[in-house]
Amino acid sequence: PAPKPPNVSSEPKPRPAVAPSPRPRPQPHPRATPRHAGRGAGASHAPPPPPGPSKPADIAGSLLDEAAALADQGKNQEAAAACERLLRVSGPSAPALFLLGMIRQVEGDAKGAEECWLKTVYLDPRHEEALLALALLADRRGDAGAAAGHRRRVERVRQRRDDA
Repeated sequence: PAPKPPNVSSEPKPRPAVAPSPRPRPQPHPRATPRHAGRGAGASHAPPPPPGPSKPADIAGSLLDEAAALADQGKNQEAAAACERLLRVSGPSAPALFLLGMIRQVEGDAKGAEECWLKTVYLDPRHEEALLALALLADRRGDAGAAAGHRRRVERVRQRRDDA
């Protein structure tokens, strides 16, 4: 038989009873910390100031506020443009569509107002003001059945709200 090479055994070597070393924690990338952090006597550990309206909700809120302010000033075309800009930027929004409907009604565009309010109610089925505005429009055009239907929906919304 061939001789066995030295230090080679057919039996497994016992492992030491030492716990494995923990994985090293990943270190932040050098660019993850500001270059000026910790420099100079004026360095502060205070959190950075809150950013301006950069989140979609912040932008939507400021555009809606702008549109409402313009409408309150009687600048209906600018208010409508602000609502439409808001809808382009942040997508369908019940508050923006409701305000746009109000502006359309003031401008004499009952059909445009109704379209906006129907979309408002689609997005927010419990929007009482839009439902009441739709009921009024239906009354004005002589559609008593539609008006009654919108008013029944308002009553259901109010009942559910009161029961909650």
